[in-house]
Parts: sequence; structure tokens; C-alpha cells
Amino acid sequence: MLRTHLCRLPRRTFTAPYSWPTRSLFQSAIRNHLRATPLRQQRQPLPGVRSFREEVVRTKPEISFTERVGRPGIRNQVLFFLAGSTIAFSYAAFRTNLDTAMWISRLTPTAAQTWLGQELTNVDLKRAQNAEVIKKLREWYAFVTQAPEIPSLLRPWLAAAYVTVMQPYADASEGKRLCWKICLFNAAIWLAWKVKRFQGPMTVSFMHHPLSGLSYTLLTSVFSHRSFIHLAFNCLALESFGSAAYYYLVKEQDKAQPRQLESTAAWHFLAFFVSAGMFSGLVSHIVSAKFIYPRVVSQLASSANAGKRVDTWAAAVAESSKPATAAAKTATRDILPSLGASGAVYAAVTTTALAFPESQVALFIPPSYPINIQYGVGGLVLLDIIGALRGWRFFDHWAHLGGAAFGVAYHAYGPTFWQNLRRTFDSSNTSSPSSIPPQPPNLQVYGTSSGDSGPTTDSTWAKFPISNDMFYYISFLRPPPLQSAAFGNILVTPQIANDLRTEHFHDTQDIYYSWSQSSSLATSWKHGVTTKPVKLTTWRQATAYKEIPVPLPPGVHDGRAWRLVLSTRMARDIEEFSVIDLCAKDVGRVVFPVMSMPIQFGPRVSKNGAKQEQIERGYRLRPRTDDNAGVVLRLTEQTSFDLDKISPEKGLLGHIRNALFAAGSRNILELGAGIGITGLSLAALRSTRSQPPEGVKDRIIMTDLESAMPLIEQNISANTIHLQNTHVEAAVLDWDDEALPECVQHLSEGFDAIIMADVTYNTASFPSLVRTLSKLVRRGSRPPLVLLGYKERDAAERTLWDLVGKIGLKLLKVEERAGAGGAPVEVWLGKVDS
Repeated sequence: MLRTHLCRLPRRTFTAPYSWPTRSLFQSAIRNHLRATPLRQQRQPLPGVRSFREEVVRTKPEISFTERVGRPGIRNQVLFFLAGSTIAFSYAAFRTNLDTAMWISRLTPTAAQTWLGQELTNVDLKRAQNAEVIKKLREWYAFVTQAPEIPSLLRPWLAAAYVTVMQPYADASEGKRLCWKICLFNAAIWLAWKVKRFQGPMTVSFMHHPLSGLSYTLLTSVFSHRSFIHLAFNCLALESFGSAAYYYLVKEQDKAQPRQLESTAAWHFLAFFVSAGMFSGLVSHIVSAKFIYPRVVSQLASSANAGKRVDTWAAAVAESSKPATAAAKTATRDILPSLGASGAVYAAVTTTALAFPESQVALFIPPSYPINIQYGVGGLVLLDIIGALRGWRFFDHWAHLGGAAFGVAYHAYGPTFWQNLRRTFDSSNTSSPSSIPPQPPNLQVYGTSSGDSGPTTDSTWAKFPISNDMFYYISFLRPPPLQSAAFGNILVTPQIANDLRTEHFHDTQDIYYSWSQSSSLATSWKHGVTTKPVKLTTWRQATAYKEIPVPLPPGVHDGRAWRLVLSTRMARDIEEFSVIDLCAKDVGRVVFPVMSMPIQFGPRVSKNGAKQEQIERGYRLRPRTDDNAGVVLRLTEQTSFDLDKISPEKGLLGHIRNALFAAGSRNILELGAGIGITGLSLAALRSTRSQPPEGVKDRIIMTDLESAMPLIEQNISANTIHLQNTHVEAAVLDWDDEALPECVQHLSEGFDAIIMADVTYNTASFPSLVRTLSKLVRRGSRPPLVLLGYKERDAAERTLWDLVGKIGLKLLKVEERAGAGGAPVEVWLGKVDS
């Protein structure tokens, strides 16, 4: 009691010469004196009297560790996954049906539009959607290059930057575009992790911890990455395998019975990706909550009883803390939060491996040789099984295995489930075959001077036969390099697709390669050193993105330049092997070949050198006979789908001889020349006629924007040998400019014909186009013949016919020619009423 009374004495009862602070020396001295007594002597319990702690334990039983912390459950997480997946797939089916119905209504012609006499397919819907994307990109490009708000000094730089950034997007498939968008979203979440003030909320809301009791983090953690390496590897894998899984979903939808139209698989893939990510997180959660957590509790409980007997309380606490601390550290290592898209990526990987078993894969880092995809994926799954059994914690192996299992299950049952789900939400006619009854061939006239846009017939116009040719081309998805070492091989990715690369070749096709010395092709396609064609690969849609090694030409030396030729014909003659014969009976039924630009071989070449950006094709316009070498045009094209340098649909090419091959000199103008194939074909055909009088030559002017001039001039220069009797030139003609080019103004007699091939892709430019046409058709004493090659991408493009009618231009449809799927190419002829 002495300590209690002394501690409670007021400070004023002790007299001292100094004033004491709050914690006085006197108090400290007394307390130190009292504490000198051993603790066990101070607190000796009285016989038969319980201590305060014993009384508390007797009245309130001690709560165990498990009861105090709680057991992590799985019910809420399982319900969240089931509800989340159901909502994701239901919304995806609803939006897919909505988008499909919208595109069907846009592509279904009205009673007055009998230009489409065929049944709509999924390919038609996807091509129309892709054309809409390209159209928007072109509109933005036109805005960047022509907007008055942008200073003229900045326009070229902004245009170049825009094309550099958006060109890969325009070239990519819909699946790759969607995967890139997901990667951008993941990158935005990664940036949020780098903001210090967000790290607390991000840790709670964007990481799934099995002991947190939260369920929504199963979804948010799928898009969350804390390290850049984790983000980069997942995005690379998603870009490769995600786009392949997307293509599998598209292919399975095409097999649906009964036929079910689908304009896009984007919503389907998003639901697949989100559900796979949540399922992989759920598997990891269940393993942690039901297997790892009980083991950790057992370790902590056993560690509490593992201490040895000691004399003092402090020593007992210290001794028992050692095993408890070690067990807690083990528990921290065993139960870790999970985040990342690895589980969803694994689902795409296993789906791709099962859907395309003949594909090959190779590691990007470190570089490795390609192996069969099923062996590669099987090895990854085996590695995760070993890691899960041995407790490796660098990766969430259970989440990887959960994602792989989801991919296997979805490959087996997913397509059927999706088709049934879409039918459940389908309130339109997208599940039934949407067909348009074929209409009898009928000549249609639009754009009369009176403004009547109804269809009429006119027997004064010649009617040409309708062809059903399908044009497919070999192209380089990965082009060859500009330079290469004179040993080893080069890597290319050949692709067989239509002219716009929106539809792949459906069948299998052998591709052969041959090498031709560059110098031998300077003036002719026939002569020169060429190698024997050798089979390179067999094209399949499943291997559309596969890199193929091409052996170098035998005996190649440093300083030599060779061209790589890919063809589907096994022919020794380089001309027959590499030239597109438009006069052949089987044209359109044979895949068109391709020739690379010269590859320079040298001793010191960077392995990651620049790739080629152009290719060359040869087009035979006139057959070769004993007394005639024929006409073969050599045209350079871009390897990428450029926004301002596209070659027009080739449906117009077969009609040039019939529509414009007439005696006497002609003045012809082409609007929107692209690479110049239409104007050069016409010039070459007219040059083969009988020798005209001295000084009499045709004049063909090919016009386009300034950015297209280098390619047009290059193609003119490469084909001068076939333009002996025709003067061909390129001129810049911007439809927004009031003034016409000087070469046009100097032709006071006007033009005999104006050609337009595929100039209707940008409806915003229609007023400028019509204004330019109005100036051109009224030059000279006689109105020119207007020839329009048109392929519909948007129903709004039909407004051009009403606009040209207001300037008195009457257009008559004379032929249709089918392209590689989608709406056919329409050929229209017209004149201004005199």
C-alpha cells in the first residue's frame, strides 16, 4: 500500500528548494526504489485467492486464433463469379444481336436498290464494319491534313505522326484491335499504381486477397498489374494468343447451324476474357481458403505450444514468439494476393492450342526455335502443375491452371453455349438466313437532270456480261528486309487475302518461292538468273501469322541484290511464275503472285534491319504471241494498307478496253488515281494499237493528293516501255482547291473521258468532288464520258448519285463484277446533258 499512497500524494506536501516538473526527480527516485524489489516477490498471490487474470479466464473462455481471425469463405466469391459471368455473357449476346441487326438493316437494299442480288453473310457484315473503321480513319486524316484550325507548318508533321500511329491499327484484324484496347486499359491501371496517393485504394480494390472477404476484386484484379514486366509479358501474350482465340470464335460462329449472322465477335471475346480471368482468380481463392489457410492455422497453433519452460514471464513471451514469428512469415508467403491477366491469357492460349493444333509457337524473349503449339502449351501447363504441388510462389500457378481449364472447357462447350444464348436474346431475324431475292439484270439510271433518282432502262447503252471472279493476292504480312547477310535465311509471313486484306483465303494452298536477280528485272520480266521454284509452305487460315524461314539463293555473294517471288504456280519461266495474266481464262480462280523489292546482301547487316515497305506486281494486259511480246505492267504497291495510297478495286480493269479503246487520240483524266493501275492500264492498252500519225498521241493525266505523287510517278517511270504512243503524267488535284492544275487548264479542248475508281469512301468529300466534276465536264466543246467504278461500303455513299444529278450528270449502271466477297463492284457510265 505504501507505493499506492506515495504515488497519490500531492506534490505540495514535499518541500524542496526547486520547483518540480510534472515528472519530478523525486517521484522517479521513489519508483526506482520500489522497482528494485523482484517482480515475483511483489506479486505473490495470497493462498486461496485467484488473480485478476485467472478470474477473467474463468468467467470468459479464451477465444481461439481461428475464431478470432475468422475462416475465409468461398460462397460469396462463387456467387460473384456466377453472377458476373452470367451478366457478362448476357450483355455480350444482347449487344451482338443489336449490332448485327443494325448492320443487316444498313446492308439490306431497298426496293429501288437492286444492285445486291446475293445473300448476306458474316463476311459481308464484318467487311462493312471494317470499311466503316477505315472510313473514319480517313476522315480524321483528311481533317489533320486540311483543317484550317491547324497551322500549315504543323500539318505535314501531324499527318506523318497520324499515319505512323494509326497505320498498324488500320492493317490489323478486329481481334488484334480489341486486344490492343485491352492492353491500353491495363496500362492505364498500371499507371494508377505509380501514383503514390492511389496506392492505398489500389491495394484494397485492385488486388484480390483471399483473407480480405471481398468479392469484386475477382474482377478488378484481372486488369491490374503492379510491375511493368508483368504488364509487358501479359500484353505480348494477349496480342498473339488473344487474337488467335478471337479468330476461333469467329470461325465457329460461321459454322453455326441453323445459320446465325454475327457482325462482330468483340463482345463475345470480352465476355470470354472477363469470365476466364474471374474463374482463374476464383480457383486461386478456393485453394488458398480451403487448403492453404487451414495448414497455416495448424502451424500457428502448434507453434504456440512449442515453447520450453522458463522462469520469468518476459522470457516466456520471448521464447514463444520465435516459432510464432516464423509461422507467421510462412503464412505470409503461402497466402498472397493475386492480380494480373495471366489466367485469362492462359484460357486464350489453351483455346488456341486446341483450335489450331498444327500451329507453331516460339519464345520472343529469349528467342527460340518454333515448336508445335500443343507441345509448348503442354510444357507450360506441366510447369504450373509442378509449381503448384511444390508451393512455388513466384507465379500464381493455381490461377494459371484455372485459366487453362476454362479454355479447355470453353473450346468444348463454349460455341454451342454462345449460339443458344444469342438465340435466347434474339428478337430480330439475325438467327435466320437473311437473304435478298436475286433480281433480274437491269440497267439503272440515277441522277437525271430533273432530280428523279428512280431506276430506268435505256437500250442505247451496251450491256456487258457479268463475271463472278474472286480475286485473292499473296502479300507480305511480315515483309522481307531491305538488307540481309549472305548466309542463313530470312523470315517472312506470307498471307493470302483479298485486295483489302479483310478476308483470308478459305482453302489450303501451296506457296512456292523463287529468287530472281534484281538487275535482270530492270527492263524485262523474262530474262535473268532465276532459281527453280521450291515449295515454301502450305497456306492455312490457322497459320496466317506464322513466320516462315526462306533459304537464301544458292551461291549468293556480298553486294548482290535479289528479289523474292512468291506464287502458287509451279512454273520455271519467271514471267509465268510471277505475272498476273488478266487475259487468262482462269483469272480470278488462281491466287495472284507477289514480288519483293531488291534485297541487298552484305557482310555487315543488322539483324533487326528495316523492313520493306513496297512490293511489285506484274499485270499482263495483252497475251504474248509469236509476233507480239504482249503488255506487262509493273506496278509498285505499299505493303501496308495505307490511308492515302490504296489501289482501287480491280473490277474496273477488265472494262477499260471495251469502254475506252477507240481510234484517234484521246484526252483522259483520272480522279483519285491511287497507285495508278487504272490509268496505266488504259495507257498501255491504247499504246498497242496501230501506229498513230506523227505527232498524235494520247494524253492521260492521273490526279490525286500530293502524298500519292511519288508512288504514281515511280510506276509511270517503271512502265515507260509500254507507253510509247501515250503521254502519261501525274498531277496534284485537291478537290477542295478552287483552281485546277495547270496541265488541265491548258487543255482547252477538254477531255474525252473522266475515270473515277473507288473514290466514294469518304462521304464528307462529296460536295468537293461534285464541284470539281462540274468544272471538268463543262470544259471543251463536247461533254466527256464519265466512267465510275464503285463498291459500296456504306449506304450513305448512294447520295453521290443525287448530287451529280444536280449538275446534269446522268449515270447508268452497265455491269457488276464480284470481288472477294461482299457487295459486287458496279460499273457506271454517264454524260452531262448537252
